[in-house]
Amino acid sequence: MSIINGLRVNGFNQYDAYIMGPVLEVVDGRLSLIDIQIKDLIVFQNNQQRNSENMIKGLIVLKENAQLLQLERFLISNISVEQSQQNDPWSQIVMKAGKLLIKDGQFLGQTNPSSGTAIRADPQEDGTSVDVEGVIFKEISSNSSFIYRGGAVYVNMMNYEVYLSFKRCIFVGNQANYGSNVFIAYARPSQRVRRNSFIGCTAIVGSSYESDKSFCYLVGSNNFDIYIDESDLLHRSLQKQMNEGVVRFISNTNPLNIIQSNEACGSPSNPCDSFQSLSSQLASEQQSTDGSTGRAETVIFGEGQFMSPYINLSLTRSNTVNIVGCGQDETFICSQSITQNSLIEGGDGQSLIIERISLVLSPNSPSVGLINIKGQGAGLIMQEVKIKGYSSSTPQSTSLKPAYLIRVEGFTLLKDVIIEHVYLLTGSILQMNNINDLNNKKEVEWFGNEQSGIYNCIFDDITSNESSLIQLIETVSQTESLNKNSQSSSLTHSNVDSIKFTIDYTIFSKCQTSLDIDQSQQNGGLINIISKNTKIEIQNSDFENNIMKTRNLIYIGLIEGETEIKILNIKDSLFTNCKAAILGMEISQSQTQIFTSGQNSHQPQNPHHINENAIIDSLDKHGLIFIEKVNKGSNFEFNLGLIEISGIFVAGCHCAVGSAVSATGLTLKIQDSTFIQPACINNMIYMSNVHSQMNDCYFKGYEGLFVDPALLIETVSNTKQNSVELCPNDPLLYSTQEYGLIYMKEGDYGISKDVFERTEINIINVDHSNLIMEDVIIINSDSVGDQLQSVATCTGYSYIEVINISIDGRTEDDCKSSSQNNNECKLQIYSDSQCIVDVQSGWIIPEVPLPIVKEAQVVVNIDKEESKLSFTIKGQYFVDGNVSVKIVELGYIYGQQINKAQARFGLSNSHKTLFTNELNIKRGSNSDFIWPESGSTDQIHIEGSFFSIQIATFGMNEYQWFNFNNKQYGVLASNDRVTFSGKDGKLNEATILNTEFISGVDVDPETEPETPEKEPKYKFPWWAILLIVLGVLIFLGLIVGIVYCFVEYQMKQKTNETGQENMQHGSSQSIQVHVSNTTSKQPSGQFTSPYEQTDPSQTDGADKNNNKIKIKPFQYPGQTNEQQSSTSSLAMNPLANPKLKPRGINQKRKKDHKHTNKEEVQKEIASMENLEIEMIDDF
Repeated sequence: MSIINGLRVNGFNQYDAYIMGPVLEVVDGRLSLIDIQIKDLIVFQNNQQRNSENMIKGLIVLKENAQLLQLERFLISNISVEQSQQNDPWSQIVMKAGKLLIKDGQFLGQTNPSSGTAIRADPQEDGTSVDVEGVIFKEISSNSSFIYRGGAVYVNMMNYEVYLSFKRCIFVGNQANYGSNVFIAYARPSQRVRRNSFIGCTAIVGSSYESDKSFCYLVGSNNFDIYIDESDLLHRSLQKQMNEGVVRFISNTNPLNIIQSNEACGSPSNPCDSFQSLSSQLASEQQSTDGSTGRAETVIFGEGQFMSPYINLSLTRSNTVNIVGCGQDETFICSQSITQNSLIEGGDGQSLIIERISLVLSPNSPSVGLINIKGQGAGLIMQEVKIKGYSSSTPQSTSLKPAYLIRVEGFTLLKDVIIEHVYLLTGSILQMNNINDLNNKKEVEWFGNEQSGIYNCIFDDITSNESSLIQLIETVSQTESLNKNSQSSSLTHSNVDSIKFTIDYTIFSKCQTSLDIDQSQQNGGLINIISKNTKIEIQNSDFENNIMKTRNLIYIGLIEGETEIKILNIKDSLFTNCKAAILGMEISQSQTQIFTSGQNSHQPQNPHHINENAIIDSLDKHGLIFIEKVNKGSNFEFNLGLIEISGIFVAGCHCAVGSAVSATGLTLKIQDSTFIQPACINNMIYMSNVHSQMNDCYFKGYEGLFVDPALLIETVSNTKQNSVELCPNDPLLYSTQEYGLIYMKEGDYGISKDVFERTEINIINVDHSNLIMEDVIIINSDSVGDQLQSVATCTGYSYIEVINISIDGRTEDDCKSSSQNNNECKLQIYSDSQCIVDVQSGWIIPEVPLPIVKEAQVVVNIDKEESKLSFTIKGQYFVDGNVSVKIVELGYIYGQQINKAQARFGLSNSHKTLFTNELNIKRGSNSDFIWPESGSTDQIHIEGSFFSIQIATFGMNEYQWFNFNNKQYGVLASNDRVTFSGKDGKLNEATILNTEFISGVDVDPETEPETPEKEPKYKFPWWAILLIVLGVLIFLGLIVGIVYCFVEYQMKQKTNETGQENMQHGSSQSIQVHVSNTTSKQPSGQFTSPYEQTDPSQTDGADKNNNKIKIKPFQYPGQTNEQQSSTSSLAMNPLANPKLKPRGINQKRKKDHKHTNKEEVQKEIASMENLEIEMIDDF
C-alpha cells in the first residue's frame, strides 16, 4: 500500500515564483493509484503568491491532456487548505479532461470541514467521464469559492458534457448550501442525467431539510435559479439515519466485482452475496447504540437476478427495514424453494419499505407469497416496484397458488408499482387488514402526509380464482359492529378522525378472477373492502377490460358508526368494458309464505350453488360497484354513510343488476357523470333503502359499440333465446331489463337536470319510494319503434312528482298549445293503485293497459334446488317493473288421459311430457295467489316488444301447493295488481296453465288431492257382494254338472240330434273361474298420481301361464285412487264416467234345476255385469 501521510506543500518565498498548487498532477497519459492512503495533508500558500492564478487547484489534478486517473482501494482523509483569498476554489480531485475511475475507497473529511469538494469535474473538452463504484463520501463540505454548492461532487456542464456513473456509493454528512451531496450546472435541460447515473447509491441524512437539498442543479446562466426536484436520483431513506453502518449491500459475484469471503461483508466495497450471508454477518457483530455495527436499516441489492432464500426481516434488528434495488429493470429477486408462506416476512410490528426492484414469482415455490407484514404498528411502503410472473407461465399452464402475494397489517402504500402478467390458480394480489396512518410511525416520519393507498400503479393482465384480487378488511369486534343501540358510548367519528385509503391515477386492465360467493367476506372480484372508519377515495383512475366471474367489480361494505361520515368518493375515473357476472346464472326466487301457511318454507343454506350446470344466485348482492351497510340490524337511520360519485364515465360494462352502481342503506350523490351503452340491455343503477340525488348526468342505452371481441366469452349451443336478445355479444350474461335503467326501492330519490337518450328500456322503476324529477330531458325519437319505453313505472305506496320535464324537445308549455298531438304529450308513467303521480297539467298520463295472456306454461323439476316451478307466459302489454301474475285454481281434472298416454308410450319420470288437462270447472278463489308478493324485490323477467309478443319468466321453489295431477290452473296478469286480465285481454278470464313435467316429482302425502264425492242411489255392502259371488259359483257348478249329465244321457239315447250336438259342444269346453279381488296401492311419493303404468312384460307372462276367466268387482266413484285396480283404464271401465250409474247384483236368483238348460246358463252369466269373463279354448 502506498501512503502519503503528514505532507505539507508550501510555495517559494521568491517574488516571481509560480506555485502550481496540486500535490499530484496528471499532465499527460495515465495515473493509477491502488491501495493508497492520502491523509492529514495541509496545503497552503504564502502571502506573496496567489493560488487563484493557478485557475483550478486540488489534491490531484487532471490537466487538459490527461487520459486516465485510477484510484482503487484508497483512503483520502483529512485534507485541508490554507488560503489567503476566499474565492480560491479547491477540491480533492479536479479534472479538466480524461477519465476518472474510482473504486472501493473513501473520501473522509473528518476534522477539517472546509476541505472542499471531493470531486470537481469542469471539462475543457468533450469525452470527459466520471466512473465511481463502491465509494463512501463522508463529511465533505463545500466552501465559499463554489458559492457553497456541491459538498461531495460538483459537475459543470455549461460548456461540455460529462458522463457520470456512480454505483454502490454512500453519501453521509456532507455539507453545502445547495447540493450537499451532488450539484450539477447544466447549460440546457436536455443534459440532465438519468437515474441510471446513480445506481445502488444512497444518502444518509438527518432531517427532511437535508434530504431536500441533497441533490440540486441549475440550468442556464442564472446562478440563482436552483432546483431540488432531482432528489429522487439519489436514494435516501425515509427515516432519520446518522451512520453509514446501517446501510448494507448485497451483490452478485462477477469478474469485475469479486466478493472477499474472508472479510466482513455488507460494505460498499465488499457486499454480501445473499441475505443469508448478511444475516450471519449481522449476528457476528456487536450491536452499537449509533447503529454503526450489528444492525441494518437499509439493504441495497445490486444489479442482476437473485435467487433468494427466505428473508426474515427480524434478523436485521431494526424496526423498519428499507430494501432497495438498482431499478425495476435492473434488480430481480426470485424465491428459492422454501417452506415458508412468504419470501419476505417481517417480525411482529416490523415495517418494510421496498423500492426500485422487481419481484418475480417462482415455480420452485408455487405456494409461496412475496411479502407478509404483520403486527400492530406495522406497515408497508412499496415504491417503484414491479411484480410479475415467471416467463413461461400462462393462465392455463400456471402452477402458482399462494394464498396471497402481499399481505400487510397497518399502514399500506403502493406508489409507482407495476403488477403484470401474474397468473394464479388461486390467491389474492394484495390483502390489507386494519390499515392506519403514519402518525405514530417515527421511522417513516419524512414520508410526509401521504395516506394509505395505491398511487400511480398499474395492475395489468392478472388472473386468479376463488379470490378477490385486492382486499381491505377492517376487523371490528362483534360488540362494536352489532351493538349500535347503546346510547352510553361517547365515541364519535368524523372525516377528520377517519383513516383514508386512496386509489389515485391507477390503471386496472385485463384483470380476471372468480369467487366462491358463499364466502361472506369475498364479494368484489377486483376490489373488496369492508370498513368502519376508513374513507375510500377512487379518483383519476382507469378500469378497462376487466372480467370478474362474480357479483361485483368493486365491493365496499360499511360497518356503520354513530355519526355521518363520507365513506366513499369516486371521481374523474373511467370504467369501460368491465363485467362482473356469473356465467349461466339463474335467479334465486325469494321464498313466500303464502303457499305454505302453517308449514316451514324451504330455504337453501347458501344463496349460491351449482345444479345441472346452472348457477343459482339472488340479485340483491349484484352491482359493478356495490356499496352497502353491512350491519343491517342497526336501528340507526340508513343515511349515515355518504357516497359521492362525480365525473365518472361508464361504458360497455355489465352486471346482473347495477351495471354501473348498486347501493343499499346509504346516502348517494351522483353528479356530472356519464353512463352510456352498457354491454347488454340492462339495469345500470340499482338502489334500495337509499337517500339519493342525481344531478347533471347523461344516460344512453345499449348500442353495442363498446364490445371488445377479444374478451367475448365463448357461447354455447343451448343458450336461452331470451338471453341472446338482451345480450347478443355475451349470451351467457344474465340481464334484467325489468328493473329499468334506474331502480329505486324504499327510499327518497331526486333527479335533476339529467339527460336520458335512447335508453331502450324503461327509465326509472319506483318501488315503495318517493321520487322528484326536475328539469329532466328525455330523447327517444330515434329508437322507440314498437317498444314501449316508459318514463317511470311505479308500484306500492310511492309518490312521483314531475317538474319541467322535456320529452323529444316538447315541454309542458308546448303540450298546452292546441297544435300538439295528444299522443306526443303522453307522459308514459305506469302505476298501480297505491302510487300517487303528480305531473303538470300539460301532460297526459295514459291508462294502464290490460295485459293479454296468450300462452302459459310451467316446467316442474324439483330436482333443482332453485326454481322448481319455472313459469313462462307469452302475451302482450306487460309493463316492466309493474306486471304481476295471478295463478288461479280452475277446477278438478276427471279422466285419466295422462296416465293412458304414459302407459301407451312407456314414458317414465325422466322423460319430458306435455299435458293439457281436461277441465270440470270449479273455482277455488281461496287458492289464488299473486306473484311477486307485494314488497318483494323479485321481478318478472320480461323480454320482447310491448306491442307484439312478450315473454315473461319467473320461478319459485314452493311446489307442494301445485297438484297438477288433479287440479287445473289458470293465469291472469295485471299492471297494477288490482285489475287482472287473461285470454284476449278479458277481465278475469284465465288462460289455462299447461304443465311440462321433467323429473323428480314429489308431493307431500298430506297434500293428496281430494276427489269430489257423488252419492250413488244405493250402495252394496262388501259382504253381500261376496255372498252373491259364492252363490253364483255354486250355481254355475251345478249347471255344469247338470249339463254334463244331460249330454251324457242324450248320447246314450241318441234320440235328439240337437241335444247330441249340445252335449258334444259342452264336452269340448273347460270353464275356469278365477275371482280377482286384489287392489294395487301406489307408494306415496312425489306428486302421487292415479295414473300408474302397467308393465307389458308382466301382462304377457300372465296371459301365457294363466288362461282363465277373470272376475273383478266394480269400482265405485267413492273409492280412492289407491283402491283402483292397476289394470283398469278409462276405455274399459264405464264407471270412469261419473254420469253413468254403477250397477251391482241387486236381485236374488232362484235355483230351479227343472228349467235349467245351456241357454239359461249362458244368459245368467252374461247378466252378471260385475264380472269380466274371458273364454279360453283349451284346444
